This record gives sequence, structure tokens and C-alpha cells, in this order.
Amino acid sequence: MTRLLAWCNEWSLGIDALDEDHRALVEALTDISLRYCPQASALVRGARATAGVSGAGAPVSLVEALSGFGEKLRVHCRREDAFLRAIEYTEREQHETQHVALMATFDSLVQDYRGRAIQVFDAVGQELVRDWLLGHIVSDDRDFAQVYFALCGLDGADATPRQAPGYATRDAASRRSGPGYAASYQGAQRNSGNASRAIAIGIAMPKPW
Repeated sequence: MTRLLAWCNEWSLGIDALDEDHRALVEALTDISLRYCPQASALVRGARATAGVSGAGAPVSLVEALSGFGEKLRVHCRREDAFLRAIEYTEREQHETQHVALMATFDSLVQDYRGRAIQVFDAVGQELVRDWLLGHIVSDDRDFAQVYFALCGLDGADATPRQAPGYATRDAASRRSGPGYAASYQGAQRNSGNASRAIAIGIAMPKPW
């Protein structure tokens, strides 16, 4: 039986724009896992692939669906790289290298599926992509999130979004008016340069898709 991935608020960084990206990626992967899992018939896969989508651009094969997911992921990586440049993150080059390696691994998987005409997203493939995506979100991205919150004036435990009570689970509107955002904004005002840019980038980045 397919083990589906569901978003957990504990995975939130506390940076609205990037959290929205991460959640959208998790939901997109879950959708692909449902549509192309071994339990889904060819008829169900085709119907769900085109449901609610007009025109000839709807994905009709697993490879096309994964390619679309890869493009969303590529856009997210570019946005995250821009964020790291804006806050002058000292480990930015290493993080960008991780993005390149992650995309190379994913592209290799898609090319393999294309070459073998794979139409079913089995448990092995799902687990590979799932672990690859989550490992980056819940591990690698935590490091720069702590730096970002430190720039915003939050130190120690408060610099970790998961440890700021209620911060990671509030929606975007309440974050902008709640104590978590206020503390970040006031902290940024006490700093210069990077902190102001961090607030602007972290809160106001547009949605990628």
C-alpha cells in the first residue's frame, strides 16, 4: 500500500514564502503518488491527470507529471537561492551546491523512467523522492532559517521557528499581525542592512506558481 506524504506544521521554517513553496511541493508529490501508484488503474490515472484541467497541457504520463514537479522544484530552488543572497548567508554556495545535486538526482530519475517507459510510481520511487525532498526541507533548510531569525533579532531557542510557540502554525495573515512577526520586525529595526532586507524578502516574496 502506498504511504502518502502529508504536510506537518512542524516542518515549517517560519518564513512564509518558503513554507508555502515547501507545502505546495509536498502536496504536488502526494498528488502524483495517488494518481500513479500501483493501486491506481490506467483509467483512474488518466482521469485524475486531466480532471479540472482544460487544453492539451495536462500531464497524461508519470514522466510528464514528474517533469512538471521538477520544474516547480527548480523554481523554488532559484527563489531560495535569491533569499540566501539577500541575507548574505555565509554558507550560500554550499546550499546552492546541494540544490544542484538534488536536481541532478531527480533529473536522473526522470530520465531513467522515460527510458524504461515507466508508468507506475511504485513504493521504491516514491520513497526515494519523498526522503530526498523531506531531507532538504527539515534538515538542510533549518540552518539558514536560524541565521534569518537571528538577523531579525531573535536569539537562542527563539531563532528556531519550531520552538517559537504558535509561530509555525499561524497562517500568513495572523503572522503579519501577531507577536511572532512583531518581534521579528522590531528586532530587524535594531539591526541594519541584511536584517531589513531579510524582513522584506522573507515576508513579501511572491508565490512562484
